[in-house]
Amino acid sequence: VVASHLAAVAAMLSWRTLIIDADLRRPVQHTLFNLTPKPGITDVLEGNVSLLDAVQPTDIENLDVLTCGELYGRPSQLLESIAMKSLVAEAAENYDLVIIDTAPLCACADASTLARQSDGVMLVTRPGFTEKEVLSRTVSELTQNRIPILGVVVNGMTNQTEKYFRYPVDGYQPRLPKSQKRLIGVGGSAKNSGNNSRQR
Repeated sequence: VVASHLAAVAAMLSWRTLIIDADLRRPVQHTLFNLTPKPGITDVLEGNVSLLDAVQPTDIENLDVLTCGELYGRPSQLLESIAMKSLVAEAAENYDLVIIDTAPLCACADASTLARQSDGVMLVTRPGFTEKEVLSRTVSELTQNRIPILGVVVNGMTNQTEKYFRYPVDGYQPRLPKSQKRLIGVGGSAKNSGNNSRQR
């Protein structure tokens, strides 16, 4: 669900966006967008159809989905193949943003395998469900393998978890060096500088 929401927002910003449903164990993207599950990624990897013929448009402008396709009993082998590398490269050439939805990092090696072919990973965690030790080990392994962590999404927040994580800021005034205070005083310039650095 997080991947689909992120893709929808990117598409609304006029980015040509593609979601690849690479969770070949429990695929959901075709259900979320009310699409047929095949042809999909497995059909492209098997050489039965081209990538551009397999992708399906959604009701959201600029957003396409490559569904799971015919499910086989060897998902890891398919996702580790040379054909998968070619598929990701071709997708990157045809879209501004490619989001690959995978099985959980802690469940199998699929996500780690695909992360090496991407610009990084977005971690999704849920309070009360994701174990702290598992999350810590995942971050450690990604760092050791030099796989960039692009961000973390905390999913499934409730009123109780919001109260727990919310930081009391009323009456809090940070003590900043004079140089930083001057930067805050020219917020427009500071924002422009930040945007320029991100676009490099």
